[in-house]
Amino acid sequence: MANLARTLGQSFRAKVVVWIGDFVLAFGSLVLAQVLSGHGAFPDLRHFSTSLTTVHALIVCLLGVAFVALLYVLDLYDLDLFTSLRHLFWRLTLVCLAEAAFGLIACSFCSLPWRELQLVPALALAFVFAMLWRRGFGLAYPHVLSRDGTIVIGTGKRARRLRELMAREDSPYRFAGFVDSGEAKLSSRESVLGSISDLDSLIWRYGVRQVVLATDSIPATDEPTITYLKFQGVSFVQGPDVAMELTQGLPLDLLTHSWLRLTEGSALLRRHLVRKIKRLVDLLFATIALILAAPIMIAVAFAIRLDSPGPVIFRQQRVGWRNHVFTIYKFRSMRLHSENRPQWAQVNDSRVTRLGRWLRLTHLDELPQLYNVLMGDMSFVGPRPERPEFVEQLRREIPFYDLRHSVVPGITGWAQVNFRYSASIDDTKRKLEYDLYYVLYASPLLDLLVLFKTVQVMLFMRGSR
Repeated sequence: MANLARTLGQSFRAKVVVWIGDFVLAFGSLVLAQVLSGHGAFPDLRHFSTSLTTVHALIVCLLGVAFVALLYVLDLYDLDLFTSLRHLFWRLTLVCLAEAAFGLIACSFCSLPWRELQLVPALALAFVFAMLWRRGFGLAYPHVLSRDGTIVIGTGKRARRLRELMAREDSPYRFAGFVDSGEAKLSSRESVLGSISDLDSLIWRYGVRQVVLATDSIPATDEPTITYLKFQGVSFVQGPDVAMELTQGLPLDLLTHSWLRLTEGSALLRRHLVRKIKRLVDLLFATIALILAAPIMIAVAFAIRLDSPGPVIFRQQRVGWRNHVFTIYKFRSMRLHSENRPQWAQVNDSRVTRLGRWLRLTHLDELPQLYNVLMGDMSFVGPRPERPEFVEQLRREIPFYDLRHSVVPGITGWAQVNFRYSASIDDTKRKLEYDLYYVLYASPLLDLLVLFKTVQVMLFMRGSR
């Protein structure tokens, strides 16, 4: 978990701080509203064991958790929104309305008078606290962001790319300069501080705490210098590791076979037991999801039949784990025979039916893939499987593309929640960076994060064409 937190970057750690603060303000608002009303934290603490008090306490706890969950669903952990009063106001208003509805339903279900919860003053307090907390954090975050002095060993394309990434606003790295390793110089001469033999003095002169390796061509005569500094407490990190922390992806222009050979990889790749557990979880939740989604799937099937001629279910060949070709199932969202010739998805694709456009926006067309999960061809979370015709082309044009087939493909994935549909080779390269990140850092925590972000994607109808 610590490794994943580091890889997800400093902004991830900042979001955890906001999340903890939200729990405090959510429960604090609920309790404070009752204290201010003169009833205390609960109706009568002397009779805490009575059913009314127990139900009251349970609803307060559920409302606190629901408030934080709604903040997440409405994307109120996006640090970029913290400086926008308009976005904060409207989204927090939606959170409070949904929380009020949830509270009324909970009270009705438990036969508890809703006035006992002091829901209106509690939500008013929570709204104000959440607004002030986000505005204050958004203003303070850039000033408290830890930025360690960093030197990059290398002066080539990879080194220059790393300098661009370290210039990001949320970067914990303060670029000090390049160190020449003897390769072709593509960076500005002014940024080259010296050679590796000067590294010892440069570290103390510029207050450097980390050194990033952006080259594979370190002369053998300079290796003792790096070894000595490492045992003096200087942190040496590889360029791809820094890129993952800053982008939550694996930039292809920084990847090398030597780095991939040495990187540890995820437990999903290394341990048979982890794959078995993931498979059991998929079976359990796919069965439950199929039962719960059955009424929706029946309604969608009837709607498709009425909307346009053609089959309800669309079948297509896809490439899965270890290049196994399988049949994927989806609700048909395109006109009949529109997929006879493979082509990329387009913005406002003319092949999509009226109902199909809505199905794609809500991602309900993916529901039949629960059957693929039951059959073991897919998982809930993993890289999206691609058509064999495209895979052959992409293997030739994109380095490391086949590595995405090292894990079972998924209904949703890290690339799907971070990037739009692929409409070109360039889009596919960008999505591959996220897919490779998932392959190397797959874990239950990352899967859970993907599923939560998938809910956001569906609610805000992102990522469809």
